Amino acid sequence: MDVKAPSRLADPAVEAQFAWTRRVCAGRGWAFEARSATDPYLLGNVRFLAGYRRGRLITAGLIPAVLEAAEQQPAISASTACFPARHTPGLSGTVRG
Repeated sequence: MDVKAPSRLADPAVEAQFAWTRRVCAGRGWAFEARSATDPYLLGNVRFLAGYRRGRLITAGLIPAVLEAAEQQPAISASTACFPARHTPGLSGTVRG
C-alpha cells in the first residue's frame, strides 16, 4: 500500500511511484492499493509503530505492559499514556499520562 496526501496525487513522481509499486506487487502476486486518506486510528497506529522498526529502540521489559494497555484502547498510540515521561518514537515529544 502506498499512501500520499490528496494534494500530491497528480504529481508525476507520485504517479510513477504508484506505477512501479503496482508492477512490483503484481510480479509477486500481491495486491496493491493506493490511498490518499485513511482512518485516523489506523494512521495513528502506523505512525506509532513506525518508531519501533529498529530493535535497539525496544525495551523488552515493557512489552507485556504495552500489550495489556493496547487491549483496552481503540488506538495503539493511546496506550502510551500509561507510560508517563517516556519518549515514544513516532510521536512528537514526551508522552505524558
